[in-house]
Formats: sequence, structure tokens, C-alpha cells
Amino acid sequence: MSVSFGGSSLGRQLWARRHLVWVGRSMSLAARQVQPLCAVPTSRIHHTPRQQQEQQPQQPQEQPCRQPAMHAVPTSTSTRALDSAIRDYCAEGLVDDAQQLVWAALQSGQPPPSSYGFVHLFRALAKEFNVAEKQQQARRLLDAMIKHGVAPSPQIYVQLILGLVYHTHAPPQLHASITPLIHGFLRAEEKRHFKRIDAKMAKMLRAMTAAGRPDAIVATMTLATHANAPIANETWHLALYGCLRRGNLSHAEQLLDFIAIPTNDAYHMMLGAYLGRRVMLDGSFCTNHARRTPKNAPIHLDRAIATLETMIASGSTPSHHVYAALLDAYTHHAPEKEIGVMQRLWQAWLVSQTHHADEDSHWDDWLPPVLANYMEKGAMEAVDQVYWDLRQHDLPIGSKMLPIFDDAIIHGAEKQHLLSSLAMYYDLVANGHCNVRASSALLRATIQRGHLDLSRQLLQSVHDETGRPLPLSLYALVIRAHVDQRQFNDATQLYEKILTFPSSPSNARALLFVQCSMVQQALAMHQWDVATQILDQWVAARHDAPKKEKNVLLDTERIMTNTLIAGLATQQQPKQIALLHACLDKMQVDPVTSHASTASLWVRALLQMGHLDKAADALDRAIKAHGQARLVPATHDVLDHAALKGNKQLCEALFHNLGHDKKALHAMLVCYGQAKDNINLKRVYNQCQQHDVALEPALYDKVQQWLAQ
Repeated sequence: MSVSFGGSSLGRQLWARRHLVWVGRSMSLAARQVQPLCAVPTSRIHHTPRQQQEQQPQQPQEQPCRQPAMHAVPTSTSTRALDSAIRDYCAEGLVDDAQQLVWAALQSGQPPPSSYGFVHLFRALAKEFNVAEKQQQARRLLDAMIKHGVAPSPQIYVQLILGLVYHTHAPPQLHASITPLIHGFLRAEEKRHFKRIDAKMAKMLRAMTAAGRPDAIVATMTLATHANAPIANETWHLALYGCLRRGNLSHAEQLLDFIAIPTNDAYHMMLGAYLGRRVMLDGSFCTNHARRTPKNAPIHLDRAIATLETMIASGSTPSHHVYAALLDAYTHHAPEKEIGVMQRLWQAWLVSQTHHADEDSHWDDWLPPVLANYMEKGAMEAVDQVYWDLRQHDLPIGSKMLPIFDDAIIHGAEKQHLLSSLAMYYDLVANGHCNVRASSALLRATIQRGHLDLSRQLLQSVHDETGRPLPLSLYALVIRAHVDQRQFNDATQLYEKILTFPSSPSNARALLFVQCSMVQQALAMHQWDVATQILDQWVAARHDAPKKEKNVLLDTERIMTNTLIAGLATQQQPKQIALLHACLDKMQVDPVTSHASTASLWVRALLQMGHLDKAADALDRAIKAHGQARLVPATHDVLDHAALKGNKQLCEALFHNLGHDKKALHAMLVCYGQAKDNINLKRVYNQCQQHDVALEPALYDKVQQWLAQ
């Protein structure tokens, strides 16, 4: 009856239970064929040790009988049975028994095991290579195998290499150990015409990568290249990845030199490593901003640029991820951030960007720092170019970039670059983004240049595009500018327009300032009734405003009071003076104590009306309320008027408050000259000479004339 050993272990056990006598040892039928049986009754059939253990777990297992030396192999043993026995021994962890079986077969002169059997044995030995003796046993066994004419299969070399990679820690020792094995592996593969070599190479490279052995990776790929093995690109990528995973750039560079025609993925992997990015086997970058760069990863910008140039020279096309990473690295790590280089990299990224909305590009992560660098260096043209490039290529502008473009508009407005700033601003507004700060900066710039038509156009354009007006405070700014330039019709039109806007707390505050401007316009046009009407509206609005906005109320009160004083007091007509007092009473404001600027304006108004004594009294009250330091200009005004009248008493008091400054000394010269007090005149004149206070020619001549009298 013929026996087949190619089936399952269960099939062999069923056959053995019918035809063979088993001993109490974990051995298969093939093992029974190649080892002498112990002396046991042949009429009794024993189960396998595993079956005995399941049936009688309390009884101790029988100890197997073994010979102290090599086993004798019957002449009827076949190679196939021997292979199966070795496999079963190794499966049960009986590596030493499997070795004894092999050595017995080799020394008996019978056919040795095939490569199939040796693969199982070498795999079992390789798992125990942490013991130096096991490595020596494997070497002796490999030599004996070759000596007896059994050609090691590539898989045998793979198992031995894997064992050494995992269990040999010294790089020189590992290199010396695996180099002969790699040579043997390649010779074995050459006999097979390198059939499916990439699968075996990939297995070894993954193990070397996991064990962190880039030196072994380089040795393997170097010998494979010298052996002219046809290595697929995927295998080269795996080797590069194994080196770059632990940051071994020098080993990866050696591998790149061995590749006859590096692929885009190979170049991308090297570029990603140079730029501190985590790379994948397919050459792509980790584009997530939080995880894209390993911790403390060095940046090799010069080497990255050199690799990029080599890649382009070879005819390869870099991915847009490469240019994005270069821009990001150049922005943060280049010692001299040349704007021209960054602009060329940006244009290259645009050319390589094939999709309008590529989710992997993440330009909203790396582009804002680039724009911020442009802003820092004042390269506003570069910022404008990036903006219009994004628009031209229909690339969305993310939330991180919008504030930078708003800052660019503000910067351009401050520098009076109105054309470019307005163009970007209007385009952003047309696309649904309107920044109040940018609007305010542009309005102030147009007002400063006197282009109030552009100011009105901006207000109207935003209202038309967005369906809602800009804040009323910006309208107040433009109305004030129109009033200052006496463009009363335009100011009136804007005022009538804002009266139609919906009411809100912010609009109510702004309206108080607008009414101040409109009162100024009415006074300038001598429309006293209109001014009084608007003032009444202002008083009512101020009364209804919440008390918590005290600062706003005080500001508008100061502006309105100053407007009334400047508009009515300068008329020097009894009717207008009476109207001024009536308005101040209506507002319940004391112009002297309300604010220092108002007090100064009131003092000057009294002086213009010829009321020196009232001006002096108002100044004295204002100094008590606000302090001398805030009323120095008003004090000089009163002193000058008193000096012209020769009022020595008032002048001396004011001169004492001012602290004898240059302008005060000039006024005292005039005062004593007008009073014909030559003694004090000469004293003050001597003081001027002692303190090197120069006199204007007209004043000098007048003093000399007074002294000569």
C-alpha cells in the first residue's frame, strides 16, 4: 500500500492509527520511518502525545527514547518523508531533534533532505539567533548542505538574513555576517533567472526597516545592483523608505546614486526628507500641518534645492507638494529670504498645481507664512501677485489668508497705493468679504488725497454689493471731510441717506458725531435755524443714549461745544453771541470747566470779542479746573492781549504762571514798553541777553525805540 505524505497532518495521523505502532513521543509517520522504534509491544496502538494529553491530562507523558549520538536512517527513507519529519519537528519546537535527524541523514550516505526541509529547519534556527551557538549551528549546517550537493534555495538565505537582522546589534558584525548570505541569495536567484526576486527582497527590506538597520539595506541593494538583479522601482522605494524612516539621509543618498533612472517618487521621498517632512512609500508628503514634520527634524534646504535641480534636469516633473514644502521651508529656515526666489517657487507651484481645489495641497497652511514674510519685508507687489494668481487659477482664499490680504490693503492705503489697494478691496467685497479696518483705511487715504468722490463711491459700492452699509462711523468720517472742504451738498446727501439706515446702538453713537458736522456746516452757511434744529435733535439723542456710554457722550459734547463756539463767536455779532449762550444753556454745558480744549477755545473767543477781563477770569477758572499745563496756549493768548494794552498787573501774574519762557519774555517787553516802564523794560531786556533769547527784528527795533525815550 502506497503512502502519500503530501496531505494534511490529520490525514497522516488517521492513516497511522490504522497501520502503525506509535511510541509516546510527538512524532509524525515520517519521523517514525527515519528513527528506530523503541521496544514496545507491537500489538498495542498508542495515540500521539497530543491526543494522550487531551485524554489523560493528569498522567505524565512517556519520555521518548533517544540515542545519544546520530540516529540511524533506514535505507527505505525517502527525501520527501525526511522533509516532512523535519517540518513536524520544527513545528513542535524540537529544533535539536530536527538537526540530529538531518545530520544522521547526511552522514548515512542516504539522500539528504531537500531545500524544502532545510527551509523549515533554518527558519526555526533563525528564530533563536539571539543565542550565538544557534548561529554557529546554522553556518555548519549550511556548509554541510552545500557539501552534500543540496543547493540552498533563496528562501533559506532569506530566513538566515532575517534572523541575523533581528538578533545582531553590532553593525560591523552584521555586515560581515549577512554579506556572504546576500551573495548566496543572489546566486540562487540568478539560477532561477531572478524570478519573483522583488517579493523576497521586499520581505528582507521590511524586516531591516522594522529593525532599524539602514546599513543592511544599503548592503543588500548594493550587492543586488552589482549582481545586475532586475530590481523593481517599488523595491527601491521600499529601500529608500527604510533609510529615511530613521532619518539616515546619507544611506538614502547612496541608494539614490545606485538607481539608474530615479522615479518621481524616489526624488519626492528624498526631497521630503530634506525638508523635514514625513514621507510615504508612494513619495507623497504628510501635508497635515500638525503631523507633517517629525519632531526636531533637521532642514537641509541646500541639498533639497540641489536635488530639485537634478530632478528637473533629468526630465522629471516635481509635484506641487514639493514646491509647497520648499516655500514653507524657505520661509522659516532660509537665512536670507530672497523675495525673488520665493516668487519663482510660487510660480512653479502654480504650474504644477493641476486641480483647482486639491484637498491635499493645504495652501491655507503654508501660504500664510509666505505672505507674512512678504509683508514683513514690505514686498506688497508680491502679495498682490499671490492674490491675483489665486483668483486667476480659481483657488479659494481661506480664512487664514484673508486677514493678511486685509493688512496688505491697509498697508497700501497708508502708503497711498490707492490703485492696487482699491482693486483688491473691491474684488474681496465682490466675493463676499468686507473688512471694516480695511474700509476705514481706504476712506482715510482717499480723504487725505482729497478724492472724496472715491470715498463716496466706496461707500456706495459696498452697500450695493453686500446689501448692507458700512458702519455709520465711516459715513461720519466722510461727511466731516465734505464739511471741512465746504462741499455742503455732498455732505447733505450723505446725511439724508444715513437717516434712512436702521437704528442701532452703534448707529446712534455715530449719528451724534454726524450731527456735530452738520451743525458746523449750517453755521458756516449762516443757516442759524438749521443749526438750531439739528442741535435740538442732538440734545434729544444724547438724552436717550445709555449712560454707560459716558465717554462717547463726553466726546460728542466737546465736539458740539467747540463747533458752536468756533461758528458763532467768530461772528462777533450780538445776535450770534446771544444764540451761542442760548445753545450752551440748552446743552447745559459750561465751556470753561467742561474740557481743556473747549476752555482754550472759549478764552480765544472772548478775546476776539474784546472781553479781556472776562477772558482772564475764564482762564483763571480753567486753570483751576484743568491745570496750567493744559492751558499754556490760552495763557499766551491772554498774555499777548494784556501786553498790548500795557496791563502790567495781569501780565506779571500770567508771566509768573508760564515760568519765564521765550514767548512770555517777548510779551513782557511789549507790556513794559506800552506801559512806558523803562526800568522793568531794561531789566527784562537784560534777562533776554543773559539767556540768549533772540528778538525778532521788528520787536528789537521797537524795544530800542522805547529805551531811547
